[in-house]
Amino acid sequence: MGSHPRTLYAGTIDGGIYRSIDGAVTWHQHGWSNESIMSLAVDPTDSNKLYAGTTTGPSVSRDGGVTWSELDDVLRTKCPCHTVEGLAFDPTSSNVIYSTVAYGGVFVSRVRASSWSPMRGITTNSPKHILFDPRDPNNIFP
Repeated sequence: MGSHPRTLYAGTIDGGIYRSIDGAVTWHQHGWSNESIMSLAVDPTDSNKLYAGTTTGPSVSRDGGVTWSELDDVLRTKCPCHTVEGLAFDPTSSNVIYSTVAYGGVFVSRVRASSWSPMRGITTNSPKHILFDPRDPNNIFP
C-alpha cells in the first residue's frame, strides 16, 4: 500500500499486476501482463518502489510498477525452483526484506534486496509467506 492509502496492488498467477487508485473500487491492469506474480511488497519508504516475487525470481520496479528489472540472481542459482512465493519487509527496519522460495526455504536481504542469504533454523523447505508476531516483530513465522 505504501504512503498512498487508496493505492493498492494485486498480483495474479495468470494476468500480471493490477492497480487500484480508489481504494479497490476499480482495478486496471498495470505494468506486467505476462508474468505470474506470486507476491508483492511495497517499499515502506518509497511507494513507487515495488518488489515482486515471480516464478522466475525476484524483481523490482522503481516507477510504481510500470517497468521491472530482475534482482540478484542468487535466489535463481541457489534454489532448485526459482519461484519467490512471499516477500515481506521487516517491520523494524525498512532495509531488511525476507523472501520465501519454493523448495529453497527463507532468505533475508539486509540491504534492500541487493543480496540474499539463507536463514538458518527454518525447518520447512517450501514456505509460502512470512508473518511477524505483532507483539514481538523479532519472532518470524514462515
